[in-house]
Amino acid sequence: MKKGSHKNQIIITTLALLLAVVGYISYDNRDTFMNAKDVLSTEIEAVNGEADTQVSDEVALETDSTEEILNAGETVLTSASTESEECVAQVKLGREQVRSKNKEALQKIIDDAEFESKNYGEDFMTAGEPGSKYSSITLATREIIAGANEIIGEVRDSKIGAPATGADVNYIESPFARNSIIDFYDNIMSCKHALYGGWNVVDQPTATSLLGVCLKVNNADMKAAAQNAQTKLDAALNKISNMKKPFVLFYTDQSAKDAMAALDELESALDALDGEIEKFSGNATLETEFKKVNEAFVKNTVIPTYRALADNDLKLLNSLKKITWKK
Repeated sequence: MKKGSHKNQIIITTLALLLAVVGYISYDNRDTFMNAKDVLSTEIEAVNGEADTQVSDEVALETDSTEEILNAGETVLTSASTESEECVAQVKLGREQVRSKNKEALQKIIDDAEFESKNYGEDFMTAGEPGSKYSSITLATREIIAGANEIIGEVRDSKIGAPATGADVNYIESPFARNSIIDFYDNIMSCKHALYGGWNVVDQPTATSLLGVCLKVNNADMKAAAQNAQTKLDAALNKISNMKKPFVLFYTDQSAKDAMAALDELESALDALDGEIEKFSGNATLETEFKKVNEAFVKNTVIPTYRALADNDLKLLNSLKKITWKK
């Protein structure tokens, strides 16, 4: 029983790491996730093979020891004791090797994620320059709105809308933990952070944020569009917060439909603001301001977000080690 238990412990730990990675890589990083999945799938197969070999060797040692005990006596007992010590040392070495491989695989995933964040950030920082995927500074700034609207649309149409409209009643996040509404709220808060100038900014937009610049620009239409986006953003967060809980039991409640309507209005408001910004493409004065927006977005939102994800994943790894590995 002890040998099979040890094998299961190795396999379960590796699977737990895979689940940890799935939770950690989520923010527009699908390619990195698929690479991570392949890496850990290979690790699981390797661990399985090592564990099977390890158990077989241990059983063989036990069989040999039993036969010697039957045919000999005190000499055999001494031999069995020596073999037992060797077996324990072998198991310990195998465990350390598996742990080392898991750590290396996870570190590779973290490095890949940070590599992706740097590439993404560099495109913003070098917008309008050769090599960047953004042909102008303004186009990169507008990508912040496009990213926010993608999240808004997913929350409205899929996360809330799929079960609320009956399109897919099984499409519910955190149905057992019953944290769906918290997930929705956090998703839209991430949009607010991007628009307000930082992952920890929640009160007023910073001077170098997208909304901050649009609010102070000397253009009545752009300023009005920015103010409307602010209003609709707060309204959407309020409607989500007031949804009847838990969502898994009340996904057809009117409050879910109200939240969807508020998200629809928010998306429309951001589309209108994007239209106003587009009118000023090539404007030297605004390009100077938007360059600051892009730099601040990378420094205060993109990099801290990826770093926090990696840090939290390492904390989870350490917790898993404490739970699953006994020294």
